Amino acid sequence: MSETDGFRLKKWRKNKGLSQRDLAFQLGRSQGFVGNIEADKTGLSRDLIARMAERTSVNVGWLLTGSGDMDTESEGFTGRRGEQVAPPDYQKPGHGDLRLNDQEFTMIYRFDIGVSEGKGLIAIEGEDNDNIAFSNSWLRQQQLNSDLCGLVRVEGDSMVPTIPDGSLALVHAPEMYALHEGIYAFSRNGEAFIKRLIPSDFDEEGRPRTIAIVADNRSYPVQVVSNEELLTIRIAGRIRAVISIF
Repeated sequence: MSETDGFRLKKWRKNKGLSQRDLAFQLGRSQGFVGNIEADKTGLSRDLIARMAERTSVNVGWLLTGSGDMDTESEGFTGRRGEQVAPPDYQKPGHGDLRLNDQEFTMIYRFDIGVSEGKGLIAIEGEDNDNIAFSNSWLRQQQLNSDLCGLVRVEGDSMVPTIPDGSLALVHAPEMYALHEGIYAFSRNGEAFIKRLIPSDFDEEGRPRTIAIVADNRSYPVQVVSNEELLTIRIAGRIRAVISIF
């Protein structure tokens, strides 16, 4: 099971014997705000991470990555193993939004959009809803442009077991053409989906004449789209990572 920032925050809070109300008071926020973070409805912003480092003994490195000890010996930016949250190195090309020791993190925006078999989503663009930190080294390894990534919540069981209901899917917008098999976020006839697209029967220019729309949950039928019908598929981007929420 993949642990999320919210899961780790709840784990740390209970370990300290704090209620949501107690933690909210320390942070100068509402109990509902803390509850939303723990339920993964709201991400950890840079401001909140800095505030937690200043006002609590949580190890923010552990909170972001799950590595190291969950608690520090004393409150503040520097933890037991010397972890320190600081602004990014603005002189460094491709810097992130915050720095943990020598590792930089970039905040990827979450979009308050539900995606399912039958509920509508026209595009990935929407009102952003907080953000989640990803390490720059991981983003580079995956060849992802953080400025063109977004997180959306997946609702429904059509992609189970690959993508559980309630998960967050990382959408990479530059990959907006289904030239290779993959899982994509796309809209069709006014509805939005996250499904596996399998192209075939390529023309002379390498474009598919046929695309199979496949749900990994085999109880859903396969749809085959070809010729002019391909114009009804508008791809927002390819799914490059999934954060499962339990």
